Amino acid sequence: MNIITIQHTESEHHLNGMVGSRTDWLLTSKGEEDIKIISNNLKNDLSNNDIIIFTSPLRRANDGACLIAEIIKTKNVIIDDRLNQLDLGDAVGKTLKWLKENNQSKEITLYSRAFENAENNSEVWDRIYSFYKEITTEKYQNKTIIIISHGIILSILNSIHLGLDKNSTDEFIIKGESGGVSFYGFFPNGKRYIHKISDMSYMKNP
Repeated sequence: MNIITIQHTESEHHLNGMVGSRTDWLLTSKGEEDIKIISNNLKNDLSNNDIIIFTSPLRRANDGACLIAEIIKTKNVIIDDRLNQLDLGDAVGKTLKWLKENNQSKEITLYSRAFENAENNSEVWDRIYSFYKEITTEKYQNKTIIIISHGIILSILNSIHLGLDKNSTDEFIIKGESGGVSFYGFFPNGKRYIHKISDMSYMKNP
């Protein structure tokens, strides 16, 4: 099994000072162009034609997933709500300035919430862990899986793949960048590894 993760490319909220979270921002024209470049470069690394793309339901990820599918020629695109971005509750639709001024929790810990109706990292971990356990079953053993989602989600997924404890997120995260591509692998004995983490070279034209 091969697992490839892609952090969605440039979105409108990267430029307009607004909170990302569950607001359904679109990719910018640069973001669309970047995901096309990533897709074309990625084709060279795909030796298995049995490919499934899993994506967050938000347009900035889902539109990117559809562009990837078109370029690598697969129709297997699955929207999975467990890949959705962290829900920031009252901050959804607000500016980053508003979030900074009104955040009810100044510390980002496993159980802290920015607002009473926001998710915490423990809840995010649980839904991502459920997703990971599903895609690493025998059902997907001979497939290549591509996941396109958001920074916080993929940071947690990195930790889960490496077998780290949920509480480790209070000490560190394995952070990626917008457009970064990561490759997860499995040795024959089941030992897991990450071959590349947030490789930005896929956004470069050959």
